[in-house]
Amino acid sequence: MAGIIIAWSFFSFIFFKVMIDAGLNSDITVLASLLMAIVFGGIVFFSSGVYAMKLFYINANPGSRSATLGEIIAKTIWPFLLFCAGFIISSRFIVFGFSKKLDREFSGYNGEEEFFWFCLFICIPLIVHYIMVLFPTYQNTAERFNKTKEME
Repeated sequence: MAGIIIAWSFFSFIFFKVMIDAGLNSDITVLASLLMAIVFGGIVFFSSGVYAMKLFYINANPGSRSATLGEIIAKTIWPFLLFCAGFIISSRFIVFGFSKKLDREFSGYNGEEEFFWFCLFICIPLIVHYIMVLFPTYQNTAERFNKTKEME
């Protein structure tokens, strides 16, 4: 598990540094990208545990049951949204804490359009992680459902 967390953190560090520098008018420091990657690694660790607990009765054998993709999303969407909101807030504190220009107001961030892109760039790795958790679970339940259907 540690290797997976380190890999997620490393690639998110590169992603944050490149995407925010390229996509927004202002750049961030390497230290801010590194801190965001460390926070992201912690969120991947904790969110994996939360998703595993929420999906336990779908994944656990024996006694597992099949579920539709809608049921799987319904069980995990609120923790996902909370993790996204928490990561956006902590990332904004990190970016503005290590900003090269501290004269900007925290709430504005150079207009609403740039705030939207900042939130989107921050949430892309979380969305990828969420999809990587959900779709294997859905595939497992679909295969399990097909096997039980064939047995009948």
